[in-house]
Amino acid sequence: MTMNGIVVVSTVNPDGSPNAAVVIPGLFENKYLTFGLAPNQTLENFKRGSLVVVSVFLPKPGVESTKYGDIRKYGARIYCEVLQDASEKAAVIERYNVDKPDNRKMTMDSILLVIKKIDPIG
Repeated sequence: MTMNGIVVVSTVNPDGSPNAAVVIPGLFENKYLTFGLAPNQTLENFKRGSLVVVSVFLPKPGVESTKYGDIRKYGARIYCEVLQDASEKAAVIERYNVDKPDNRKMTMDSILLVIKKIDPIG
């Protein structure tokens, strides 16, 4: 399943400064988020085990924009950890790859986040 809307993943750089990237994640087993990233600072932060917060913003049907701005958004803030355990990651990937074409399969290089907590937005 792919999430719709605007999805931003936030991590922390080695110097403590924030890092944000727009992504298109997939949801698997209602427990894992997965997506691919080109080599960049966000990927490096994942490899270090940085705190990961995924914010999902969706349009709220039936609510109009106001003179104060667009308040038609709702969604969730999802707190995650990078799945580091190689054997657990391999088992999740094996389940994910069942009946997937080769160009949609995950590998051990794929980003796999474990959802720890979800807070609503809006």
